[in-house]
Amino acid sequence: MNNLEKTFIKGLYYSDKEIREAEKKNLLLNLDLDMSNVCNLKCIYCDKTNVGEEHCKKENELKLEEYFSIIKQAKKLGCKNLQFIGAGEPMLDPNFWKIIEFASKLKILSVIYTNGTMINEGTSNKLFKLNTSIVLKYNSFKATIQDKLVGIKGYDQRVKKALKILVDTGFNNQSPPRMAIDCIATKLNKKDVIPLFRFCRENNISSQFSGLIPHGEALERGLVLNKKEYSQIY
Repeated sequence: MNNLEKTFIKGLYYSDKEIREAEKKNLLLNLDLDMSNVCNLKCIYCDKTNVGEEHCKKENELKLEEYFSIIKQAKKLGCKNLQFIGAGEPMLDPNFWKIIEFASKLKILSVIYTNGTMINEGTSNKLFKLNTSIVLKYNSFKATIQDKLVGIKGYDQRVKKALKILVDTGFNNQSPPRMAIDCIATKLNKKDVIPLFRFCRENNISSQFSGLIPHGEALERGLVLNKKEYSQIY
């Protein structure tokens, strides 16, 4: 394994050989799946209306049996990894554990994007035993900025606790790591991107940094960085 491979979170990297073999056999390596639209944050760059845990569930969300069917079909197509990016906070989905456990039984590794509010010692240990990889939303080391970006007071304290628990559980003790930090670069936290990147490198945590799409709330609130600012960070 070369140095580049070691920087990617487990479940989101494939070697050139794996990709070529999958192309030849017409196989599916990775599948993105959304869980419930429910979210308990109110991120100021989010374009969803009525953001909040009580208002985000949609009537046409997938049923548990449909998730099972999709995952089984993906497995038959050669799927090795599932990504649960959203559409809300995956761990708030009432079927979350059943879906992750089902994927684990089929030897599929789940990569879970989470805001960390549902992470405690119990859930962290359970996720570790189910062989998942965790991508933690983390935008700044400064409490005021962290809370402002997600629209919730006290979030900084909760996500810092989640970060410590995941590290203590051992998600960053493997190579490649089973843990990543997901940071959205904005006008508010642009000075925090490099320190976060350095923190990831020093603690064997994969780093996922991205910018905002220049539209909607992000654009109206003046949160989007310009090309020069992105270039300087890069």
